[in-house]
Amino acid sequence: MERMDEWLAVARSDVAHRQPDPLVEQRLLDRMRERRALPSVAAAQPPRVRPAPHRDRPRFWFGVPTALASAALAGVALLAWVFSLPVETIEPRLAATPFFAVVSADAIAAERSPIVVESTLPRVTLADYGLPVDPARVDEAVGAELLLSRAGVVLAVRFKE
Repeated sequence: MERMDEWLAVARSDVAHRQPDPLVEQRLLDRMRERRALPSVAAAQPPRVRPAPHRDRPRFWFGVPTALASAALAGVALLAWVFSLPVETIEPRLAATPFFAVVSADAIAAERSPIVVESTLPRVTLADYGLPVDPARVDEAVGAELLLSRAGVVLAVRFKE
C-alpha cells in the first residue's frame, strides 16, 4: 500500500508541473464561448409559426397541382440552362494525385487558412515522391497544386496529369 501511495504522490507532482498546450487550450476556450453563445442566438430567433391546415379539402389533393407545376417549371429551366452553356467551357477533369505532405500533419492542421496555388514543376520531381516518370517526357513540366501557408511555406503538393 505504501508503494501505491508513493507512486500516486509522484504522479500528482508530475501532473501539477505540466502545462496544457496553448493551441488546444485556445480551441477549448473558443468552443466553450461558442456553446455559451448558441442559446442566446437561438433565443433571439423569432419563433416559427406554422400555417393552419386547410380542413375543407383533403391535404393530398391540395399540394399535388402546385408540386407538379413546380417540377415541370424546374425541369424546363434546367434544360434551358444546360442548352445555353457554351461547349468550350465544359472541360474534362484532369486526373490528380492526392496531396503529399511536405511538413508534418500537425503543422498542416495548425495552419488556419492555407492557400492552394497552381504551378508547374519539373517532371523529375515526381520521382522524389515515388511516382512513375516517363523517361521520354522527363524534360516537360507537370502541373501541380501547392498548399501554402499564409507565410508562403509549402505544406503539401499535388500533381495533375
